Amino acid sequence: MRIVTLLAVPCAIALLLGGVLLWPAAPTAQVARQQGVPAASNHHHDPVQEAADELQERYRTFISAQSSLTVPTDITLASLQILFDEREQLRQQSFTPAEQEQLFAEDRLMEQWTLRRKALAEASDADKKALASELELWLAAQPQWFQEAEANGRLLGELQALEQMEPARRDAVLLEKAGPEAVDRLHQLEQDRQDSRSSSMAIWPSWGSYPPQPEPNSNRSCWPAGSSHSSGDGSKRSPG
Repeated sequence: MRIVTLLAVPCAIALLLGGVLLWPAAPTAQVARQQGVPAASNHHHDPVQEAADELQERYRTFISAQSSLTVPTDITLASLQILFDEREQLRQQSFTPAEQEQLFAEDRLMEQWTLRRKALAEASDADKKALASELELWLAAQPQWFQEAEANGRLLGELQALEQMEPARRDAVLLEKAGPEAVDRLHQLEQDRQDSRSSSMAIWPSWGSYPPQPEPNSNRSCWPAGSSHSSGDGSKRSPG
């Protein structure tokens, strides 16, 4: 009996080991896909990321379509209105109202500003005063950042116009508009610029003369000075 027991123990151990070795392992992701069994990783979906990817793809399609719009060579109020209407139609076709507000609120504001300025520029003398008042009222109702950008653009335009004047005439205009401090500050800036140029020439004499400076109005667009927009493909942002 003892001999039978001793023989039975190794046999039982062998059977257990054989069962463990022959037991099928858990299916891998590849095997699960082949057998139609979904792996654990396939159960994970991120709706937020999927929505963001879908919006990004629609935005790329929109930018491609917008780049095909014809930009007017003769920039008039009528031609700008047509271009902006075509842009707006693409926005409404591509995005929901909430998405349009998120992506294009700034662009729409700049387009309104451009159209109002262009209407004022093309108006007759009899209508200019009324349109100028309307523009000022409209501007006062806009966000602070936009008002500051418009003021900076206007100041830049005035400074560029002053650069074309004779020094005496320029100082007289600047004195009338901004006071003596502005004139003194302008003279100081000019002196600093000349000193900087002289120092550079002393350090790097082999450079020779400075390259010609671009004309102040050589890079015009239908957007205000200082803005990052252009009359070409328009939008500069992408949804993120």
